[in-house]
Amino acid sequence: MEFTERALKDFINHPNTDKTFINELLEKTDFAVRDGLFNHHVSFIRVDGYYAYYFEFLGHVWNKRKIYNGWIKYQNALMLNIKTGELKARHKFY
Repeated sequence: MEFTERALKDFINHPNTDKTFINELLEKTDFAVRDGLFNHHVSFIRVDGYYAYYFEFLGHVWNKRKIYNGWIKYQNALMLNIKTGELKARHKFY
């Protein structure tokens, strides 16, 4: 099973996730990315034109970010490549 499918399944079965977003996540997630050490450190990403949206595993809202040369400013200190799912430290870009 690919990582995105597994992450969505974990989201659905986890007791602390916001279940009102299940259908939206299943329909709109393009890919998921692991952004930390623990199982709940996962974000679901969807790309829509010039913008990318990410929904954190234990979150309650989509976060909108503008795409710059294939990268989005993601969380506090990271940049995410929306084509490869690669994470890099933001200070390497600025």
